[in-house]
Amino acid sequence: VRQANEAGIPVIIVNLLEEQEGIEVASYIGFDNSEAASVSAYSVLDYFGGPGVLGTGDQVDVSEDQFLDLEWWQGVYENADPDQIEASGVIIEGIAGTFFSQERLDGFHEVVDQYAGIKVLGEPIAADWNREKGIEATEAFMSRYDPGSEMQFVWAASNEMGLGAMLTLERRGSLATAEEEPPVAGKSAVFTNDVTPESVARITEGKIIAETHHGFAEWGWFGTETAVRLACGIDVEQFQDIRPRTVYQANADLFYP
Repeated sequence: VRQANEAGIPVIIVNLLEEQEGIEVASYIGFDNSEAASVSAYSVLDYFGGPGVLGTGDQVDVSEDQFLDLEWWQGVYENADPDQIEASGVIIEGIAGTFFSQERLDGFHEVVDQYAGIKVLGEPIAADWNREKGIEATEAFMSRYDPGSEMQFVWAASNEMGLGAMLTLERRGSLATAEEEPPVAGKSAVFTNDVTPESVARITEGKIIAETHHGFAEWGWFGTETAVRLACGIDVEQFQDIRPRTVYQANADLFYP
């Protein structure tokens, strides 16, 4: 980046909104990891009795172009009844102790810790953003907690790990689907983060209840638009937040059709 700065070449950084010291960056395009995890936490609350678009709680009408982002969820839950929300589950984290992994853990807890009815069982298991390790983590949790009666949800902090959790629960006959009314006896619901074509297909099938979109395709689109604008001498925004938002069965066809 410093070499580009010295040569007068504008630099665009994606997947990061935190300003970096000692370098010149024309535009940052990305999302806040803590906010993204908070969005996932709200989808868990929604599914297990809270207001929103999932589960059996009060249903909120949304237009097709509505971003189910953190601001939207906070508005929905401003006067929510915490006594209606109850579930227990586990967390699969990324690389323990690293910045992005900790940000996502903090964002998730910032929301669920406000609701006494939501219990996180034990400590998170680190699966290093990896599907195979996500499978191993889920198997470890299943050896400790019974799906349905104890482990009603699994939140995996990335969808590679989340897909691993889904595959494990499905293979063991313990995967709750979107067609079933929560909580599902003997089964666990999967929630995760990222959104890729593969995970959208699983959401459409009802095998992942909800996932928080981080805007991978949007990074490329906005990144290219920003590069063209810079090449043409047109002003650009220094920070472009793609606003993490919820993808679920009813809106999944808007993502990676």
